[in-house]
Amino acid sequence: MIVVLVGIGALVTRARLPLAVKTLVVAGLGLRVVGALARMQVAADSWVYFRWGERYAEYFAQLDFSPLVDPSLWRSVQWVGTNAVAYPAGFAIALLGPTQFGVFLVYTLLAFSGVAAYGLAFRRSVPAEDTTSYWAWLMLFPSLVFWPSSLGKEALMILGLGIAAFGFLGREERANWTVVALGVAVVFAIRPQVAAIVVLTMAMSYVLRPQNLGPLRVLESLAILAVGLVVMANLLEPEVGDASLASVEGYVEYNSAMTAQGGSEVGAAGFGLTSIPLAILNVLFRPFPWEAHNLSSLISALEVVLMWGLIYWRRRQVMAALRNWRHSRLLRFALLFTLLYVIGLGMNIGNLGIIARQRVLVFPLLFAFVEAGAMYLRQEAPAVGTARHPRGGRYPSLYPSS
Repeated sequence: MIVVLVGIGALVTRARLPLAVKTLVVAGLGLRVVGALARMQVAADSWVYFRWGERYAEYFAQLDFSPLVDPSLWRSVQWVGTNAVAYPAGFAIALLGPTQFGVFLVYTLLAFSGVAAYGLAFRRSVPAEDTTSYWAWLMLFPSLVFWPSSLGKEALMILGLGIAAFGFLGREERANWTVVALGVAVVFAIRPQVAAIVVLTMAMSYVLRPQNLGPLRVLESLAILAVGLVVMANLLEPEVGDASLASVEGYVEYNSAMTAQGGSEVGAAGFGLTSIPLAILNVLFRPFPWEAHNLSSLISALEVVLMWGLIYWRRRQVMAALRNWRHSRLLRFALLFTLLYVIGLGMNIGNLGIIARQRVLVFPLLFAFVEAGAMYLRQEAPAVGTARHPRGGRYPSLYPSS
């Protein structure tokens, strides 16, 4: 696996990317090896997945794939969820042998691939702009280096979400639905409820795009939204049951009770419109420095302060993105997914330790929103010798041809 990672680094140095971006990608790859070593020290769930991977590997090594279809061999009663996490470990162990560090590196590489997919999607979305600063967020941000570099759900979720975003943002905002379906399938295999959020986000991204509201456009938007809601309801079924209000509320209450333990427990926001502000606060702003009760929570608190300090420093860029968010598929997808995922996570989970691990899934799109705002701000700046447009000179998209 070390040889594979070195080989990937060598290929990156020959890619058609700016030198600064290539340097960041190689540095990010190296940091993730360190992250995998660190995660091995604090990854209790990973050893459960590893033991199940060893069981599956006994079958896979003999080209017997019955663990994929035989419920008697599953870890749980459902194929999706915790059961599916161990399948890549089984294949890795069948190939590499029972090497714990080697399997961690496999999952680290999967997570890195998902993060890189976000970078490539952003680059395609803004082809005329320098994307170095966005790559710096992806490659160097501590949580993105540490939490997904492990045999666990976060690595596979980052992979699936990155693939889905790459396919949906496409080239010149033309989606590749085959790639989208692959990414959503990976996400569904691990967390069906997040796959439902992805599908709803895509449907809403189409409905909320700027358009002439003629009868055909209205019917098209309603049809897309209806299809999105039907698909979302079916994706929710394995985890939540039927998508009724009572089932969703019961699911939230169950998750809240299950995570109400440990020194990091602060109480989930609960289900309802009035719970939204607390859900956003818990996920994106906590723990506060004075809430840190050990080294890991102190590091998490300092990271949150650093992140929001940098975002506040660039508040003009954020405001530019907010002014123009409907005019770009990138911004629509980033804003909607961030809000929906953060609200859903905050309503379900009240343990800051679990939140710190699971909120990494939203960071690549949150950072994309900040960086796209910087580009809009440059577009809004008046040329030398010209007057500023009274409404800021907004542009309909990030593409030069627009």
